[in-house]
Amino acid sequence: MLLIIGTSHVRHLDRALETAGYSGPVTVWCFPGFITEKIIKIVIQRDLSPFRSVICVCGSNDILRRDGSLRLRSREHLQQELRELYRLLGLEGRSVTLSAILPRVTHSSLYNRIVRQVNRALADILTATPALWKRKAANVEYICADGVHLTPIGKQVLMENLFHA
Repeated sequence: MLLIIGTSHVRHLDRALETAGYSGPVTVWCFPGFITEKIIKIVIQRDLSPFRSVICVCGSNDILRRDGSLRLRSREHLQQELRELYRLLGLEGRSVTLSAILPRVTHSSLYNRIVRQVNRALADILTATPALWKRKAANVEYICADGVHLTPIGKQVLMENLFHA
């Protein structure tokens, strides 16, 4: 069984996964607004034994708050948390696909610069999502009007990147 876990970006990703060619059972745990630290706590508390594979999308809420103000303690701290999350998800021999942090259009200049730096530093554990970027900015064709979340086509592109990683 496959688990998809993460922030509001994972809402309805099971539908996009079907389009990408996956037909097995899927469970989605969606935690809008959560930072990586809170997702780690959930992973520690919940029983992951039924899941053989995990897809995780998180990290964006660690950088900015909803109002666009900076939340990030440090890039190094976020990188450590993402490495710990990856380790915890992979316990019991589960395969883990951890998405690179996704780009934004809203409050994007500083945010996207930080995201590119973190994604580069964690390239050994993160699955790249190059189609969601256009040069050093978000590919607006895949981002909703809110400037943060993916459009249905953007979700499909994300799942194709992650599922075939």
